[in-house]
Amino acid sequence: MDSKTGLPISLLSALKGLPYAFPGAGQPASQGVEAQDKNKNVTLKELLDAGLINPGEGNVTLSYRGVTYTANLLASGLIEFQGATFDTPDAFSLRAKQLQLPDRESDNGWRSVLVDGVVLEDVRYSYLKGKRETAKASSKVGEEKPNMAAGQGSDLPVLPSSLEVPPDSLVAEAAPEGAADAGAAEAAQQNWVQCSRCEAWRIVPDEFWPDVDAAGDEDWYCNEATWDVTQYEPYTPPCK
Repeated sequence: MDSKTGLPISLLSALKGLPYAFPGAGQPASQGVEAQDKNKNVTLKELLDAGLINPGEGNVTLSYRGVTYTANLLASGLIEFQGATFDTPDAFSLRAKQLQLPDRESDNGWRSVLVDGVVLEDVRYSYLKGKRETAKASSKVGEEKPNMAAGQGSDLPVLPSSLEVPPDSLVAEAAPEGAADAGAAEAAQQNWVQCSRCEAWRIVPDEFWPDVDAAGDEDWYCNEATWDVTQYEPYTPPCK
């Protein structure tokens, strides 16, 4: 056993190099935190809810004058020790040290109590640091929120209040190369028939083409169409 911490030498060797200081072995890694963080009103329940510590049996330890005191951390955030519960590390630490010094009146349990081998002062420091970083990030996001109405903060162009249809010349220039040829090829693949009376060329739907084609060179008239000619080019009523 180590005379200063009351912990097994093997455990100290395993923890060597970790940024945690044990009671009697120097200040915690977060020395000076009190000067950095004015808001120290952190509870064990907050640390539990943040997932920085976990409840457990015998996972709370305090070493004082060669004696190690063990307690349980409850899910409620209370420390259970010798049949009593304590709502702060200070209260638990004071009670444990009073077993040797009954006249002791106060104690800083955050710097002397460990949970799962980690000084609570270091855990509290990590919690407060995380809160500061989260608040800073949220503030930064609020300041940089893009003004979409003004077109700021976005790579998108600002649209005019009214949109006009571009001239045909611009549409033609923007059309993909070969689009006109593709349109002509599509038209060539369609079935067409010419009326023998009005001489208008009309599209024949595929399902009606066999009947028209079978007529061969016989005259064909618009009013004889078995489909609605107004739904196809040239979209005009049949002649009479």
